Amino acid sequence: MIEYGHPAEVYELASVFWSVVFRQAVTIDQVAVCMALIKIAREINAGYPADYHDNRDDLAGYANVMAMIHDYRRNQEVKRGPNKKSTGGASKVAES
Repeated sequence: MIEYGHPAEVYELASVFWSVVFRQAVTIDQVAVCMALIKIAREINAGYPADYHDNRDDLAGYANVMAMIHDYRRNQEVKRGPNKKSTGGASKVAES
């Protein structure tokens, strides 16, 4: 099985890419929400049979990814201490 790394790290990189494309800061939370919205759009638009679960299964997976991102962020804050916050890669790109 291929390991892509923790979703928070992968989505952070995606947020940097999206920030460059859109020329504004995109957060990892926004990446996760947009990925879920693609599945919702597919589900609404395509008229799949009721027993076709792919989009709904993926949507549940994206909800889990969002929870994993929040847990990851909380764990990183605990490691850094209560008064230190991460700046994140996307905001740095958008400022340049």
